[in-house]
Amino acid sequence: NIPVLEVDELWSFVFRSKDKVWVWIAMNRETREIVAYA
Repeated sequence: NIPVLEVDELWSFVFRSKDKVWVWIAMNRETREIVAYA
């Protein structure tokens, strides 16, 4: 059984509206476990 990962990104403002921060998340689709983030 080969695990299938879902990767998603989101962004948010930190302190000021010009300081955008990106967050990347990789999750195992079957178990919903977060396997990586950056």
